[in-house]
Amino acid sequence: MNTTEITIIWNGSQWDCSASGAPTPLPVGSSILLRIPSKIETENIATRSPVNSVLMQKAGTFLYLPITPGGDDVGAWELWDAHRLELKPKLSRKPKPTRKPKVSRRPEKAHVPILLHEDLYVIPGPKPEFAACRCAIGGHEFDSLNMAGTYALSQWSKREKNTLSAFREIHYLRNGRLTTLMDQRMNLLENAPFRDETGEDDSPELFDTSKF
Repeated sequence: MNTTEITIIWNGSQWDCSASGAPTPLPVGSSILLRIPSKIETENIATRSPVNSVLMQKAGTFLYLPITPGGDDVGAWELWDAHRLELKPKLSRKPKPTRKPKVSRRPEKAHVPILLHEDLYVIPGPKPEFAACRCAIGGHEFDSLNMAGTYALSQWSKREKNTLSAFREIHYLRNGRLTTLMDQRMNLLENAPFRDETGEDDSPELFDTSKF
């Protein structure tokens, strides 16, 4: 059965809404009412290790979501530039033998920094998934990494559908290089070697900030 998935995110000042899947058969002007208590009491399971879960990243770590150029990505660039100037992350790029190193001081894409407020766990299974994890982009806080990534895409990406493959699209800093969370998941759950250990280069095209 075809379905429509509607994602609603509170960005701190207003609700951002996006939809994916089959078009809804509802007539024009239809409305959906959601009642939200003025005070929500929740137990955040990410403050402890979920059952049968595997730790991926510790609280206080920054993860990075590249935003494809072409959309309204000015805000994404502002976040990246402020993050680079404040923390000076050591992101380096190993030049390919057949190409000359880039001289630009900017990466080809804005990399939105996502700060983890809690440890990030992956729950193994036929379809591994992240456990809930409070995180933030700038001054906006979210209850999960997927929510944070979806928000970033809805704000700055030209992508029509704000669907996110968090494992494949979100990166972390490993040995001075950006590595996908998918690469780390495969290493932790299946003992697979990292791509750069097998001769493959999965890192984005980035400048060397160690000189800044």
